[in-house]
Amino acid sequence: MKTYFLYLATRRPFARVLPRMLRFLRGVAAGDRRFLSLISMMLPHRGRAFLRHYLAGSGRPLRVSLPMLWAGDLGLAGYTSGRLLAELPYAHAGVVDVPQWRLADSGWRTAIGSIRMHWKRVEDGVELHFRERYEWRPGQNRITRPIHEAAAGMARCGAKAFDIIGEPARMSMAALSHAAARPVLPSDHLYM
Repeated sequence: MKTYFLYLATRRPFARVLPRMLRFLRGVAAGDRRFLSLISMMLPHRGRAFLRHYLAGSGRPLRVSLPMLWAGDLGLAGYTSGRLLAELPYAHAGVVDVPQWRLADSGWRTAIGSIRMHWKRVEDGVELHFRERYEWRPGQNRITRPIHEAAAGMARCGAKAFDIIGEPARMSMAALSHAAARPVLPSDHLYM
């Protein structure tokens, strides 16, 4: 099975191959839980951990260290910093919407998706935090739709959405300027 996917991936662009792969896996897996188990094997560590937490059904929020996220995802840091530096002269607080495709690290991208980063000005820079809901959107048209449909279907079996809390962190103006100077875009194109 792995050889078939490698063959397809080398013959066609990944965005055209992925829907076929997902339909094939969903047909072979015989059930949403098995399908999601197969998918979780392909996810980076963080994406796999967040999916397992969802499937466990506790609904307890997960906390994310914002400095760790900032340092681990240069795409997020560069995009958010650029937007903040553009808004700081005109506002004392606000929100930066970070689309999922702006996250450069596939682990963070598959784990948290898009983010609404709240910020407020402090003495030396800004304070950042976010609170997002880990939930699946089966009705949206995207290449990973079979995954969203299967994961949303697992709610009938006890899976529960949960909050992802980006703990407040302060970023200095120097750190913002440094991150904005080196924006990075994702190297792969797996958007959950």
